Amino acid sequence: MDAMSVGSVEASCHRLRPLVDPASIAIFGASADPKRLGGVPISLLRQHKFAGAIYPINPKYQEIDGLTCYPDIAALPGPVDVIVIAVGAAEVVPVLRQAAAKGIRAAVIYAAGFAEAGDTEGIALQAELVRCADELGIVVGGPNCMGFGNLDNHAYSTFTAVFRTVPPPAAPRTVGLVTQSGSVCSAVYAAGRAMDVRFNLFINTGNEACVDFSEYLEYLADRPGTEAIVGYLEGLRDGVRFQKVAARMRDEGRPLALLKAGGSDKGIEAARLHTGADAGSAAAYRAVFERLGVIPARDILHLADIAYLSRFRARTSGRRVAILTISGALGALLSDLFTGNGVTVPTLSQSVQALLRQGVPRYGMAQNPVDFTGNIVNSHTFVGDALDAILASGEVDFVVLYASGFLIDRFAESLAQAAQKSPRMVAAIATGTVAARATLEEAGVAVFEDPARAAAALSSMACWHDNRRLYEGIPVAPAPVPSGAVLEFLKAARAADRKNFSGVEAAKLLAAFGVTMPCEVVEGASHRQGDGAELCIDIRNDPILGPVLRVSPAGDWPEALNDHALASLPLPRDFAIRSMKSLRGWPLLARTCDDAAIAAAGVVIENLGSGVLMLGSSFERATVMLWLSSRGQSKVAAVDVVLTNG
Repeated sequence: MDAMSVGSVEASCHRLRPLVDPASIAIFGASADPKRLGGVPISLLRQHKFAGAIYPINPKYQEIDGLTCYPDIAALPGPVDVIVIAVGAAEVVPVLRQAAAKGIRAAVIYAAGFAEAGDTEGIALQAELVRCADELGIVVGGPNCMGFGNLDNHAYSTFTAVFRTVPPPAAPRTVGLVTQSGSVCSAVYAAGRAMDVRFNLFINTGNEACVDFSEYLEYLADRPGTEAIVGYLEGLRDGVRFQKVAARMRDEGRPLALLKAGGSDKGIEAARLHTGADAGSAAAYRAVFERLGVIPARDILHLADIAYLSRFRARTSGRRVAILTISGALGALLSDLFTGNGVTVPTLSQSVQALLRQGVPRYGMAQNPVDFTGNIVNSHTFVGDALDAILASGEVDFVVLYASGFLIDRFAESLAQAAQKSPRMVAAIATGTVAARATLEEAGVAVFEDPARAAAALSSMACWHDNRRLYEGIPVAPAPVPSGAVLEFLKAARAADRKNFSGVEAAKLLAAFGVTMPCEVVEGASHRQGDGAELCIDIRNDPILGPVLRVSPAGDWPEALNDHALASLPLPRDFAIRSMKSLRGWPLLARTCDDAAIAAAGVVIENLGSGVLMLGSSFERATVMLWLSSRGQSKVAAVDVVLTNG
């Protein structure tokens, strides 16, 4: 039984199975022209020899490409898993009703002109579509979507032409692709296939009227054989489900990489006009992504490169790299690229340098980056010896070797042998084609042909490994379980129709959280007098992602310098202290407070976060000014809490 058969059996009861893993497909609005929307899926299904039943539907034709064409849905001779609806927006709902009457369980809707149009007509059409799908119990992909491509069984319900020209991957197919844009989906697929990424599913979510991004993500993560997922995201609709799936993938060591749009005002506007998605706060997404181990992609090629590197995810990595080159100039350039991507290039110990000097001439470099010089041509087996020494030292987390494609081929045997002895990530960056690429990849060596792309992707994977080690096992925010005191406070606030609390009143709310607060409220006190440092703790409740905490030095200059750290909740005290210490201004602040005050501040932040989670949907935002003294104390200098109106 192949991977597809196993996946179908285990996923057969999932509501998305007929939509994403169909065994039979109907095309309403089918066309004999393989270039038209209704003709492309038929052409793809025939080209790639889909083994299931194909049912074109259009009264204009009696047959299309050797297939019987049916005049209407009622005339179909057998059961159908999914129907592709290739007609205009106004015609969609009547077709859905006919499909449901025939027992069809899923539909893919190409038509645009729904909620993404932003007008009254489009919003009304989408609302009617949702009501109809709910009433009929039919699962709808889209509308305004390009459809799906199943690379396991070649069930294509898409009109993208990329599957005509880009060869499908061989088994095992292990990488899922899910995007909120059809064009991005096609571009990532093509770029990934150029790196021999083995995609299993191609999913374009469109407007997500009935099935949202997070549910597709969950289906992919649950599908047997999926070892990594990459995608393009404009905005989430179900943040809770997303965080649960992402945390599970993080803890299972399966990469999830997302290219997130909406980092600018124009990007947010374009996302809304494209699929009706709310792009949300870019800062909140960054904070949540870090906690969940989601790899943030910068562009389409970067996303494809991360998909490629997921093949080597079992190899350990981290933020220290050794760079081996045949050119001092390339060593310098690669050092700049890696350090610019958050990876360090540590100087190797004298003992390791001594081993390297056995093959590196005196006019070369042995400290890191390592410059073998052109002399290595006469002793290419030494590359393996150098790799052995560096990998065994424990002084770096991964190694990259830069050379021409011709030299990489000469080094291939010794490079492969060295990589097979170590669990660490090893990569080759070549100028030109590497004939031994497949051999090196089989031995666990990633191969790139562009230094900048290699540095960006390898650095992202290095950070992913570090984040996994840091956050593995830390749960997403739990469902709120308010204490009796919190419930009483909320009841009193609602009775008085109040939502804003500050000073002593807000401090009473903190006390109602039922946690020990190692601090005191200072009212009217000159808390800035004397030694100490002041921090601003600001928590905002993102409508999709939940509460996100921001810590920054107090005052105007940190705001001007954008000096702050963000984190999602819950935030254990060790991570709270880590957030404080990540501030650019922290070295200056730390001079005026001691370790005891810092530890106490970590407890305050942890407890504050726990209390906010108790409030659940009743919470809107909170601001706490925290004073860290030089005498082992942390005082809450001011408190403001805002509840929702609900």
